[in-house]
Amino acid sequence: MNFQEANYGDVYDRIVRDRTAEEARIAAIAGLPELLISESDPTATAKLLAKLIAEGTTFLFNGHGLVRVVVEADGMPRAIEANTEMIRVLAHEICRPVKLTKVKKDDGKIVWEKRDVRLSTDVALLYLNGLEGRWDVNHFRGISTAPILANDGSIRIHDGFDECTGLWCHNIPKLAVSPNPTEDTARRALSELRAFFQTFPFADSKRVLKAGADVETVDLGSDPGLDESAFLVALLTAVCRPSLPTAPGCLINSTSLNGAGTGKGLLVRSIAVIGSGAKPVAFTSGHNRDEFDKRLVAAMIKAKPVVFLDNFNSEELTSNTLASALTEDPCEVRLMGQSQNVPLYTRTLIAITGNGVTIAEDLARRLLLIMLDAKMEDPELRKFEPGFLDTVFEARGDLLTHALTIWRWGRQHEALPRGKPLGSFELWAQWCRDPLLALGCRDPIDRLAEIKAADPKRRALTDIFDAWWSCHQDDTLKASDIDDGIVQLIDAKALRSDGKVSRQKLARFLTQHADTRVGGYHLEQIKDTARTRPVAYYKLGFTGSTTTE
Repeated sequence: MNFQEANYGDVYDRIVRDRTAEEARIAAIAGLPELLISESDPTATAKLLAKLIAEGTTFLFNGHGLVRVVVEADGMPRAIEANTEMIRVLAHEICRPVKLTKVKKDDGKIVWEKRDVRLSTDVALLYLNGLEGRWDVNHFRGISTAPILANDGSIRIHDGFDECTGLWCHNIPKLAVSPNPTEDTARRALSELRAFFQTFPFADSKRVLKAGADVETVDLGSDPGLDESAFLVALLTAVCRPSLPTAPGCLINSTSLNGAGTGKGLLVRSIAVIGSGAKPVAFTSGHNRDEFDKRLVAAMIKAKPVVFLDNFNSEELTSNTLASALTEDPCEVRLMGQSQNVPLYTRTLIAITGNGVTIAEDLARRLLLIMLDAKMEDPELRKFEPGFLDTVFEARGDLLTHALTIWRWGRQHEALPRGKPLGSFELWAQWCRDPLLALGCRDPIDRLAEIKAADPKRRALTDIFDAWWSCHQDDTLKASDIDDGIVQLIDAKALRSDGKVSRQKLARFLTQHADTRVGGYHLEQIKDTARTRPVAYYKLGFTGSTTTE
């Protein structure tokens, strides 16, 4: 702006504002504790800074490093990893870095005076890297935008960091949940939830076509089927997840050819909105499993309430990182650029959608499987009113109240019948599954045998044991006695072109699968230790039933 053309009134106002702001800054600095910068011992300065930072909750420890919670433009908090510039900014917010400087007075005397200085990058690096393990900051376990829950049925509202739980709480709505809900109250709450989501095509649900309607809806006069039950358990899991150390994830699956347009993504987003008040940002798995793990870890570090993997189509779902994230607290993850696993606290619900997804056995017990099937060739052509997710946002308070009513009723009536046991998820089962079972829902664990049976590795192993039983029954055999046809099933390369068996490949398979139980079979390894060089024998048993049936 040309000074000659300037509005002198505006310039004067700006000078006054700047002077007022500078006076306020000086006043604020004057009230802060001093941080004496030692040039000869910067480590001592870093330790003093660490004590000041530990008094607040700006930086938190997520299991492997420092993070800071920030609120994005959409109002949803996320955790970001701390860096040196963040530390320098925080230092000037919580203290007054000063340095002793020699000053020559008018009378010629030399005195030491304190001068305000900038915190150097070196000191910030010493704090961040040199003092790792000695930060003494609070442990950060996740972000909650839903009420904090306790095992006695109590519900608590908080804002900011909650030291009791390690949760960063944000914008938690105040709800009027009945202090002592009855079974009738819980049943009414369940009916409200079912009615809200009755247009979704849960695969095994009974459906009716109401007069004047364009699509079938769930028959609310019948008890929920297995798929609708699994959805309701997943919904309650989303609400309770920040307060649970571990919880299974959910997979919303559909058929390979007719799965598009069944509402899988909309169902996940609805669950997320009820539990967290915000839509999750979806990501895809990438071009291989390593890329999938990297993206998953990056999403979990942000600590958002829901991690949403979308469009995982026609693939086998297997991931050690995902398995650990669902059953361990903290879980072990591998960070990008590092060659070792590190611990990470997480209270995130992991939701996955796809068509024709096969669950590998290591994840079979860790995921709630929800199947959607519109029973038509082009589900995306069904007629629905737009704005369903907007309706979920508007009704979040009521839907969250219904879910917490069912949860509180379950916590206040611990004598309710229990569902099937599920390792690593005992508390989750009591909080999220068992109350719904008592109200007439099916147990999602009933699907475990079906999931395992569909696992390609399990099916292949069952085929091998079928052939073994057909050929050898329960005979006790050495590896060299096994029929060549079975050897080919085990590994086509184990039977060489000269007709001889690769003992190494066959031995590896037998050793790896000793004591395996699958498809009703049990492969037993028997060692003859009477000889100088022990010999291994193998025997296949068959019971005709599996432990999950």
